Amino acid sequence: MIDEKLAGRQAAPRLTAFGTTQLRRLRTLRASGLIWVLVIMCAVAALVSDAFLNPFNIINVLRQIALFGIVSVGMTYVILTAGIDLSVGSIVAVVAVTSAMMLDSGLPIPLVILTGLVIGVLIGAVNGLGIALDVRSIRRHVKQERQEHPAIRETLPADGPGAVHERAAARIFPHEAARLAG
Repeated sequence: MIDEKLAGRQAAPRLTAFGTTQLRRLRTLRASGLIWVLVIMCAVAALVSDAFLNPFNIINVLRQIALFGIVSVGMTYVILTAGIDLSVGSIVAVVAVTSAMMLDSGLPIPLVILTGLVIGVLIGAVNGLGIALDVRSIRRHVKQERQEHPAIRETLPADGPGAVHERAAARIFPHEAARLAG
């Protein structure tokens, strides 16, 4: 039945050299779309306001985005390792408020910086340890349930969470699963 569905489909038309070039341009434009939006917004802001290109304003904007740049580099590594951590913003906020309160009380800047780093590392370590222990307990619980109940043993694959996605994809797109398996 799957072969009948596949046989009924027509092959995709071949792209000519001109079509390939157009496709490459479209992909490049799509990949750099946000950069173009940023360039256009800066151009409009420069035309509307004389103070936008002022060196003091540029330094102020760079100072404000430095924190997000630093945090985004760390989050990139977290996302690349197939994880996601939404608590980073909260941890940054706690460290910022604590540091501001310490500065307001008159503590020296080096001590405030060191204390802020220690607070951030401690909260991050406790958070990471909690996530690691929770994941371990979930895996242990699933393993125990799989051993005790035959119905669960059939529904939960032994090869990990990736197999769950593969099984779900095979049920949703059976023709693709047959093509990849064969």
